[in-house]
Amino acid sequence: RICAASRAPAFRLSSRLVQVLRVWARSEWEQRLFGPARRLWRLAANEAFKFPYDIAAEGGGAVLHAWASAEFERDNVLNARVVIGEALRKCPKDAAVS
Repeated sequence: RICAASRAPAFRLSSRLVQVLRVWARSEWEQRLFGPARRLWRLAANEAFKFPYDIAAEGGGAVLHAWASAEFERDNVLNARVVIGEALRKCPKDAAVS
């Protein structure tokens, strides 16, 4: 079931969209456009979590981890804690998040 769902066209398009949004968010962040970057990371995370946990955890966890890391690097510890808290709730088995 998991393998079949991960090969479905909807999943492939969704995972590609997550990748694009994540790269775009990082680009905005590097340009110091923090508001748009946060909105793009939120869109990427929401898109990644449209699928069951077993399939989407890698994508959603990676997005939230990247977002939290960027917030932490910018010394915005409060936002980093909020994002990593969400990641821990949604992806408790993800080693990178832990």
